[in-house]
Amino acid sequence: MSRVLRYSLIGALALAGVLLFVLMSASANSRAFERDYPILLAANGALAFVLFAVVTGLAVRLLQRVRARVFGARLMARFAIAFALMSASANSRAFERDYPILLAANGAL
Repeated sequence: MSRVLRYSLIGALALAGVLLFVLMSASANSRAFERDYPILLAANGALAFVLFAVVTGLAVRLLQRVRARVFGARLMARFAIAFALMSASANSRAFERDYPILLAANGAL
């Protein structure tokens, strides 16, 4: 793993930890959450961008390995695709199950 990729991943995980702490403290105090909402939104957007950049970088490296015919690269790509599909299907099923509950809780149904 390259040094830039390693540091960006560590930075994203540290930022995620800080955001989780801020979210926990803001959920107990709705005024603080309301006051700091723009900052939280910007920080979450930055974290999402960093994680997207890390995943894109890893995907590009994997594609380069497959094109260079590195031993095990095709198997690694198959595993990555399988895990991505399993994650997407599990998340879509959870959203499908919980979305009517969220609508009912907000009075939309």
